[in-house]
Amino acid sequence: MDDGRGRKRGDSFFDEYPELETEAKLFVADACSKKSSDFKAIHMANFIDSSYYTLLNTNLLQNNDINYIDRTSTAAINVGADAYFDNETVLSQFQHLFKMLKFKTDYKDNDIDILVDNARTHTVRQYNLNDFGKNIGSRCPVDVIEYYDENDIKKTIQYFFSSGPHQNKSKGLLQLAKELNIILPTKCFLSQLRELLSEYPAFQTKTKLENLAKTFNINIIYSSKFRCEFNPIEGLWCHMKRFVRQRNDQQYNTMVNNCSYGSWFTTITSFRRHSSKQRVF
Repeated sequence: MDDGRGRKRGDSFFDEYPELETEAKLFVADACSKKSSDFKAIHMANFIDSSYYTLLNTNLLQNNDINYIDRTSTAAINVGADAYFDNETVLSQFQHLFKMLKFKTDYKDNDIDILVDNARTHTVRQYNLNDFGKNIGSRCPVDVIEYYDENDIKKTIQYFFSSGPHQNKSKGLLQLAKELNIILPTKCFLSQLRELLSEYPAFQTKTKLENLAKTFNINIIYSSKFRCEFNPIEGLWCHMKRFVRQRNDQQYNTMVNNCSYGSWFTTITSFRRHSSKQRVF
């Protein structure tokens, strides 16, 4: 920045991105050359802002279906048609989180573990062998298979032929097993193929969320399954959620009030019942 007294204290925005200055000047010249121009300074600001994020190829400002309420810490999330998250929504929101974590100075140079609820939307596998066919040209949901080996090195397997008589056809599990040097019986059935390939790293139980986190050097830890049945406090919390859902009218204020009322209607008898269930398990 030039302080007007003969010396420069630091680089300005346009020193860092000179091409944006040229584009901005051309944008202003074109807008002002029109006979009935209604050009405003905000138009130039919006142009520079959008050009800047296009240049850096960043999408951190996308809200991923999270609607924030101004001047509060409250956010409402658009859920799916079945009143629950779908897997792609969960992944996009976690990806947004992973991108933002590196800007937190408190987390710098630390190993990050994220504890995640063991829900069906979080634990969808990256690749399911049941979605693949056995022979060449059979069904296949993906073009390539990406996975991390035992040394956490990213590997890629092309699942379609790129040349030869079967070009652009899927390889099928049988051909894939041969390329991976997996020893097969003389007559191998589809069920046997799936069992053999299930031991291969690409088809083990890594989830989409775990693989996504791995690209950001973040570790995902899932909570144990059926924890509600093992924890009376969780059971009590579920009882309170049921109270809220039964009286829901899709209004935020109603939901907040019902959350507090739910604790009043949860009696000691309910708590004892959930404790008894825990002892049974």
